[in-house]
Amino acid sequence: MLLTKDGGRFMTWQQEFIATVMADIKASLINADAPEDIVRDLTEQIGFSVACSIDGCSSFEADGVKLSSILCFLTNEGELVHAGGNSFTHEYVNGIAEELFDEKHS
Repeated sequence: MLLTKDGGRFMTWQQEFIATVMADIKASLINADAPEDIVRDLTEQIGFSVACSIDGCSSFEADGVKLSSILCFLTNEGELVHAGGNSFTHEYVNGIAEELFDEKHS
């Protein structure tokens, strides 16, 4: 496996990744018959919480070791692409929510 630091591809891919996660959250809430008036708020809140966890905004402990998460992407060529530090998917959540709930995209 080849480990590659590539901020350009990573930035694009992390945005597409969190957009997919948020679309899945929205679809799950709709499928669960969540009231329409709270689907957007829940999608944003859950999406932000998940994104912060992915981004390593706070550490956690397991087996007595303090840990933080780091996001990487594995290509079909066996390349593991990273940004050289933490991701920042949470920065995209509000903009993605705007797109997801735009009348033309719903």
